[in-house]
Amino acid sequence: MAGILLRLFDGVMANVAGTLADTDPECLHDLRVGVRRTRSLLKLTGDVLPDGLASRYARPFRWLGTLTTPVRDLDVQLLGFDELAAGVPAARRGELEPYRRYLREERAARFEQLTRGLTGTRFAQLRDGWRSELSAVTAEPAGPAAGVLAEQRIDRARRAVAKRAGRLTHASPPGDVHDLRKRAKELRYLLEAFGPVYADGGVRRTVRELKRLQDVLGAYQDAEVQLTAVRDYASREAPAPAALADLVAVLETRRERARSDLVARLDGFLSRSPAAPA
Repeated sequence: MAGILLRLFDGVMANVAGTLADTDPECLHDLRVGVRRTRSLLKLTGDVLPDGLASRYARPFRWLGTLTTPVRDLDVQLLGFDELAAGVPAARRGELEPYRRYLREERAARFEQLTRGLTGTRFAQLRDGWRSELSAVTAEPAGPAAGVLAEQRIDRARRAVAKRAGRLTHASPPGDVHDLRKRAKELRYLLEAFGPVYADGGVRRTVRELKRLQDVLGAYQDAEVQLTAVRDYASREAPAPAALADLVAVLETRRERARSDLVARLDGFLSRSPAAPA
């Protein structure tokens, strides 16, 4: 586990410079993926690490995830802005330009906060302490066999996904969908982390299914986040331009389409189980 976490952190650190340079939004995305994977593994398998390591670093990594979220959310909105605006009547699309400017200004402010965080003392302490402590763990005698640990934790994570997926309906609130999305990511990250101890291609098939499921869950979550942002902005405009109401309608349609796709896809996913470790 310490070795896996070290490799994940190498990936995080490889994207810090690109994130700060702000030339490619994928650097921040990849950094966040590494942080999410780390947090999931600390939650689901961190108890095998010695000296309370997982509990001591859970909060610093939660801070890092929170620090990076606003800029990524705004990147998603800005990168997809033109495609989204295409759903608004052409005669009113120009009314959306003040909202686009607002998103850009908000991103600039949030990016300043992100820069201060990634160049500050708190991140430096996380970076140096985490690497040092994990390196010390890799030199210690091994704990439980990886296959045993994988079987236990993957089964637990699969049941957590199945429980939430089984009760999801067209009427489920956004919080339930978001919770399922988090649990599905945790299961996927476990399968990918423990992939080398599996005997066949069952893991790859399950991961592919999870990715397809996450695409639908992500589409729903993106629409939900953007709906909140548009409504918040419109509430401060007097009067709000009609194009914002059009934008809300487009996003609501996207969200409901994603919800319908999700309910249909869950039936197929629940009928399959991850392969057993060798």
